Amino acid sequence: MQHNRKHALRSKGQNIIEYALMLAIIVGIGFLIYSQNNFGQKIQAVFGNANNLLATVEKESDPAVIHDRGYADAMAKMLKAAIAKGTVQLSEGSTVGIYAQNAPNGNADKYNINGLKTGNVTVNGKDYMANGAFYGLWKAVDGSQSYTGASVAQKDKDWYGVEITNNGSGSYTVKYREGSGYSNKDGFRPSDSNNYKTEIWNP
Repeated sequence: MQHNRKHALRSKGQNIIEYALMLAIIVGIGFLIYSQNNFGQKIQAVFGNANNLLATVEKESDPAVIHDRGYADAMAKMLKAAIAKGTVQLSEGSTVGIYAQNAPNGNADKYNINGLKTGNVTVNGKDYMANGAFYGLWKAVDGSQSYTGASVAQKDKDWYGVEITNNGSGSYTVKYREGSGYSNKDGFRPSDSNNYKTEIWNP
């Protein structure tokens, strides 16, 4: 009986040693794979991308983001239609943009809207500035006057909007921007914003 117990203990000890050796080999192989060819960095990048994707999905399912980006899509549609019809004309390299902001604008009957242009832009055949600048632009492109209800729902954003640039040869770049912060002199600064979507448009 005692002999059998010793044999069983010796066998058990052998099994533990074998498991330990197998574990050490597996860990060693895993370490070699991890340390070769930046495999560790690749694994970290995969997990980092997964986290970013989850954060993006969570953000884009936020009702405030859905509201703002849905309105931005409508803004882009209006501006594209105005350019396609010739209501708004841009020379090559010029940009025109319309925005919604979270504060009333005294230069636009206190509606929460703004806009910009760079280069040569005309509205209804007149210079952008002579036509009432961004307020005149909004009135020209938004026949339903949806701008009267413009607002920003996201708590961490002060404004969002759409810019269209004439690339030449009938091609345009459409940028969807959102940002925060204002300058007392210049209002918000589109150059400091986040481009959350960019597309090429060929009317």
